[in-house]
Amino acid sequence: MTELNQGMNDSSAVIDAVRASAPPVVVTNDAGYPLGIAHHKDLKFARLSAREIAQFTGASERHSGTTILHDPESFVRLVNREAAPGTVVYADDRNREIEAVIDETEAGETMGWRDYRFKLEARLSWQLKAWLKLKERQGQVEFAEFIEERARDVVEPAAVDLQEMALAFEAVQDGQVKAKKRLQDGSHELTFNLETEVQNVTVPKEVTLQIPLFEGGDRLQIKALIRYRIVSGQPVFFLVFTGLKDQLEEAFEALVQVMAEKLEPMLVRGEAGGALYDR
Repeated sequence: MTELNQGMNDSSAVIDAVRASAPPVVVTNDAGYPLGIAHHKDLKFARLSAREIAQFTGASERHSGTTILHDPESFVRLVNREAAPGTVVYADDRNREIEAVIDETEAGETMGWRDYRFKLEARLSWQLKAWLKLKERQGQVEFAEFIEERARDVVEPAAVDLQEMALAFEAVQDGQVKAKKRLQDGSHELTFNLETEVQNVTVPKEVTLQIPLFEGGDRLQIKALIRYRIVSGQPVFFLVFTGLKDQLEEAFEALVQVMAEKLEPMLVRGEAGGALYDR
């Protein structure tokens, strides 16, 4: 029995020695994609990080990461320069983004890494963002100052008419609204009581702007209705944009069509999804 036990101990020692000396083994799935590493010494399995996967596959020096672009022409130049045989461009209508996955899986080939990308974000222009702030109520002086500052964005009514309205509001800022009247052309006339006189100010029904909807985009015409409320004898103003949602969708669709014409890789509709190791 003693000899048998000694033999078993010797065998265990040999097994332990083999485990200790055996290098770790990368465990892959059926497609050959590395999932983790098995350590023979303690018979443990550890899932690999993205960096470790790159090291084990010899791909640590490959291109990766996502570059965010705001200019369509820059997006076209970079994507066409970096495009590979499997590159696919995804047009995401919901998020108004166009994303190129350079290392997408090529048909009939090993799965791509899907983590080398260029993304074009159709961001609202700073001009549109500025005007959208007027959806919130503004006092007459703040409203007048904004109109004066951004009069160059307005196509109709004439800039000189808007500036006259702005100056008139500044002149009657200490007065109280005595009466209001809707005119035949849809504009409104507000009558202010001042200490020594009564003064009328005409407010147009709407403004037509000519501004880019997206950064780097062409200037387009959009309309906004001018609305007001009388609060404690003072008018407060706000804008109601008409058809803006449809115009944004149309502008993005026009951008997608331009990209489809200028980009060399295939363009499809949908979201790009995550990188291979994020799935």
